[in-house]
Amino acid sequence: MVMNICSVSTEDWKLVFKVATGGVGSFYDLYVGTGTLNMDNNAAQSLTTPIKEHFKSDIINYWESLQIDQVRVSVYKNGSERAFFLFNGVGSSKTNWFAKNRLLNTSYTDLDQSTTANYFSISGHTAYVGNLQTQFYRRFFINANYAGCCCDKGWLFVSDIYSYGDCDWEHLYLPHKPFIVFSPQSTRSQYSNGRVRLYLSILIVDN
Repeated sequence: MVMNICSVSTEDWKLVFKVATGGVGSFYDLYVGTGTLNMDNNAAQSLTTPIKEHFKSDIINYWESLQIDQVRVSVYKNGSERAFFLFNGVGSSKTNWFAKNRLLNTSYTDLDQSTTANYFSISGHTAYVGNLQTQFYRRFFINANYAGCCCDKGWLFVSDIYSYGDCDWEHLYLPHKPFIVFSPQSTRSQYSNGRVRLYLSILIVDN
């Protein structure tokens, strides 16, 4: 996941956060915490030749003082954007801008502020019901519905390193934690079908 910040006057997006599939450590703890990572590492910030390292700028730690206008979340593969979500960032905090009522635009034709979704947040859905096989941490989660592992549908989630999966299809990707799941179609998709694990990009516009 990568995050960029941009001045409205210059339309210059600046990278401020990136989650890399298979990167070391919890991207969620990194994001909500006060630390930074790889601020001087150009390779960790690259979208064209990405490496398996997360990135966080200190800009995120000053979110509420930046007068942010818009935030763009993008999923990239091989340097190309495959999906995006554009949010209203005015008056937001670093954790509440990722919400359905702030969604301005997206590459998905079946998702807008009126769409029914049972999860739509950065914190997402976490669960631990007594054993590791049912422990999961689905962050940056935009989910349509739960209907049993075979039929769960949604648009996006990023599984953190603490996850051990809940569904059989989820277990297949555990060696790549953290991993990113998104619908490769123009609409929501069923998670048990084919998915793509990529880099997620967050872009921010600053007034």
